[in-house]
Amino acid sequence: GSTASEESQRKQKPRQQSPEFPSSSMTDFKQDMPPPGGFPKVRWKRNIPKSRFNGPMIYAGFFAITGYGLWRVVTGNRAETIKRKQICEERTRRLEDLQRKENVKTFLKVREILDADFSKPGGEHH
Repeated sequence: GSTASEESQRKQKPRQQSPEFPSSSMTDFKQDMPPPGGFPKVRWKRNIPKSRFNGPMIYAGFFAITGYGLWRVVTGNRAETIKRKQICEERTRRLEDLQRKENVKTFLKVREILDADFSKPGGEHH
């Protein structure tokens, strides 16, 4: 976009100095230079100590601990199942005993009623 005459006007136009940024001729200026002999070398490599455990050892430990935990869960679940079965069997035995006692009481009451009816004069059952 610009024509040759615009470019020549820009080149000829004197620049105005900004008060915030005075030119080097207006101030004493010393450029910051590197120290004699140059800067020390940059250590770019990471200095990490060698690990005591390698990948397969970590995986083996993970699977061993997980396997032990699962074994404990399974054995605990089995023990809990056995315990629940024992409790249910005990309840069933107790219920059978209670029902047997209740049956005997009922039988004795019915027998008492029937004996009372048959012992009446006439011996008829209503």
